[in-house]
Amino acid sequence: MTHVVEQQDGQRLLLTDMLRMDASTYPTAVFVESNQARLPLLLHEQPHSVLFLGLGPGISVAGSLPFPDLQRNAVELSQGAIIAAERWFSPLNHDVLHQTRVERDDVRHFLSATQEKYDVIIGDVFHPDLAGYSSLLSVQQFQRASNRLSANGLFVQWLALNQFDHESL
Repeated sequence: MTHVVEQQDGQRLLLTDMLRMDASTYPTAVFVESNQARLPLLLHEQPHSVLFLGLGPGISVAGSLPFPDLQRNAVELSQGAIIAAERWFSPLNHDVLHQTRVERDDVRHFLSATQEKYDVIIGDVFHPDLAGYSSLLSVQQFQRASNRLSANGLFVQWLALNQFDHESL
């Protein structure tokens, strides 16, 4: 996990736990990341529940705040990401974790073990070049997500298109 956080006094901090995950406090990046929730939720007729596969800094989850009655859930493997979202990114994610049930788990395990159904499931941008991450972009993973959708549910998987060659994509 690598996050760059700008504090109110303008000083920037680099947070890392030696794994690769990127986040930024730059306004354009925050807007784009918030849209990772807004767009799928707007595509659903009437979402009541959402599951985020990956929490990161919580900015994507904060994009769901315009939907006030939404049940928010997130699954995140990295304890460092959960702590960063709570401590360092709370000004940008509007303390959305106080309105979100966060499970610390591998998303593959979580989707296989839970019986809950969700109106919208949003897969974060997973980097396919890291060991284990490509399995989050597999037919099997998409089937696990499909099995957790309610009737008329919507699953959106965001892709880092620049990290795929044409054949792999």
